[in-house]
Amino acid sequence: MPKYLSIANEIEEQILSHTLTAGAQLPTEKELMQQFGVSRQTIRNAFSCLLKKNLIYTVKGSGTFIADYSRPAPASKNIAVLLTKADEYIFPYKSAGINSVLTQHGYISNIFVSDNRVDLEQDTLHEILSSNYAGAIIEVTKAAIPRFGKIFAELRAKLPLILIDGYYRDLPDIPYVALDDHKGGYKATEYLIQHGHKNIFHVGKIEDLQGILRYQGYADALTHYNLPFSEDHVFWMTDTLLSDMPDSLLDMLCEKILQCTAVFFYNDWVAEIVLGALVRRNIRIPNDLSVVSYDNSLLSMFRQITCIPHPLDNLGKVAAENLLKLIENPNYDATYIFEPEIVERSSVRNLNTEQHDIQKEVFHEQFHACSNI
Repeated sequence: MPKYLSIANEIEEQILSHTLTAGAQLPTEKELMQQFGVSRQTIRNAFSCLLKKNLIYTVKGSGTFIADYSRPAPASKNIAVLLTKADEYIFPYKSAGINSVLTQHGYISNIFVSDNRVDLEQDTLHEILSSNYAGAIIEVTKAAIPRFGKIFAELRAKLPLILIDGYYRDLPDIPYVALDDHKGGYKATEYLIQHGHKNIFHVGKIEDLQGILRYQGYADALTHYNLPFSEDHVFWMTDTLLSDMPDSLLDMLCEKILQCTAVFFYNDWVAEIVLGALVRRNIRIPNDLSVVSYDNSLLSMFRQITCIPHPLDNLGKVAAENLLKLIENPNYDATYIFEPEIVERSSVRNLNTEQHDIQKEVFHEQFHACSNI
């Protein structure tokens, strides 16, 4: 028998006899090399055998641990997927990414929609809890609003669970897959600052944790670059305003935005509502106003808006892949945070370059004036 297999069998016997219990940490590779008098590769081959049997799991930077091998296999191949929306904006990309991975592995996604309403979310969670699902992927609903933790605790105790596009602050132990929205808000604002803008308006979304985090990134960028923060330069959107914003309020918002040289929008959906009103006022982008948005949807592509792209179907794929790993190993760290980047288009005016050109022009005028004396 190969040495690595003999080592794997010895560790497996200790696990099955409960000498090693779930959650216990195994010795390091170096310690096991000394204990058994073998090479590092032999220990790794032994670990590979145990990993395939779901008897152990590894945590990057921490070590190797005993898994809960007694956890029963999933009773079904059905996965509950709860989204805030389903058939508009960027939401179809998320479900497409989830479906592609689940289908490939023989699972079936059952799509529910909360319409971004807390009450509908609660009703759906109770329905999922009373049904037979192998796991659940839930898109956060108005995450800035505190949650009823009991239903989530019951749900997580029953099945593997992953949140997408954010998390609930009062439920920190539930794994999630999302974009780093604080860093995204910071980068969007920083981009405008680096292009010479000092008066930057922000249109945020008050009910979503994503909106709060992007706003914090906006405020932190202003602070970092020693620019003043003004409440008059912030406007908070809600779902109600997004669906039906009074013309008088939209006019007021446009007037406030035009007191600044640039605006950072919560997302492309919000940007489209406001930019439509600004364009009707004959405001030119970026000549009269510079714009940065969020998501990189078809809306921002159409208007050529510089933005922070959302992971779209990649977010759905990672969420589904991590859920399947969580089903196999309940101790797997399923949280994944995407790094935000800037997609540059033509919606931002570079005031630094213009100031430099003006200074050069003044210098040349002064130079020629002196030469003629």
